[in-house]
Amino acid sequence: MYENSFPNNDPNSVGLAVISISDKAIVYVAYPTFGFGFEIKANIRIGYLTGRWVKEDDVNYVQVAFEYPVTDNEGRTFTYGCVNAAYFRTAKMGTNSGAKSMMDALITNNKVILENNLLCARMLNYMTSNNIEVPLVHKKNLYRLQSRLIERNEKILTSPFIDSKKTAAPVGFSTYSNSLNTFMNDPGIGIAPVVIYIVVSAVFTLLVSAIIYLIFKPDYTDSKADLKVSEDLTKALATLSPEARTAVLADLNGQIDEAYVKGKLDGSGTGILKTVGLFAAGVLGFTVIDKFISKRNQ
Repeated sequence: MYENSFPNNDPNSVGLAVISISDKAIVYVAYPTFGFGFEIKANIRIGYLTGRWVKEDDVNYVQVAFEYPVTDNEGRTFTYGCVNAAYFRTAKMGTNSGAKSMMDALITNNKVILENNLLCARMLNYMTSNNIEVPLVHKKNLYRLQSRLIERNEKILTSPFIDSKKTAAPVGFSTYSNSLNTFMNDPGIGIAPVVIYIVVSAVFTLLVSAIIYLIFKPDYTDSKADLKVSEDLTKALATLSPEARTAVLADLNGQIDEAYVKGKLDGSGTGILKTVGLFAAGVLGFTVIDKFISKRNQ
C-alpha cells in the first residue's frame, strides 16, 4: 500500500513491532510530514513495519500497519501510517500457533457469508419483481453484511504480512452477482462499490504469525457474529417467500449445470467458483434452509 510514497523496501524489517521511545513521538496517518498526526507517549506499540520507508529532508520515515485502525478529526479511518524512525524502536513479536487456524476460520466464514449474500440478493430480486413486500430491516442487514465483508476481504488482500492470497469470483453465476451488485447500489439502501470476489486462501510465515493473530482477531470475531446474522437472514427470506426460495434453488441448479457444461473456471484453474457452486450455496446454504423449513412444518 502507498508504495509510491515509500519507494524503498527492507524485507528484513517486515513484521517488526514499532514502539515509541519518546513522549514527543508523532504518528502520521497520511504522507510523511503532512496530514493528520498525533503525539503518543513513550513505550506504546502502535503497529508493525511493512518494510517500506522513505527519506525526506534527512529524516527516515517508515511505514507502519496499525495494530488498531486510527480515526482522524474528520472521521476518516486509516489502517496505515508512518513515523520518524528516530523516535521509535522495533522489537520481534514471536510466533502464534493459532494464527493459521484463525485465518482459515475467518476465510471460511467470509466465504459462507458471501454465498448467503448472493442467495439473499437473488431472493430479494425475485420478491421485488413479484411485488412481495420485504421488511426494510432485512435489506439493511444484507447491506451491512456485504459492506463489512468487503472491508474484511480487502484487509486480507492488502495486508503486507500475508505472502500470497488466492481469490475466486462467481464466474458462471452472473445472475447472482448482478442481483447483489444492483442491491448494493440501491439509493434507498446505500451505494457502495461491489466487486464480488473472495479470498479463498492466505499464506504467511510463522515469523509474522503473532502479528496476523493480533491484527485479524477482531475481524474473525466480527465474522462469527456476521455469520449468525447471515444465516438468520437467509432463513428469514426463504420462509418469507417460499416461491422465491423455490425459484432461486431452481435457478441455482441450472447455473451449476451450465457452468459445468461450459467448463467455466474460478480463476485458480480448479473449476467453477467452489464457494458458490459446490459449497454453501449449492450444498450447505440451501441444506440449512431446507432443515429449518422442515422443522417449522413439523
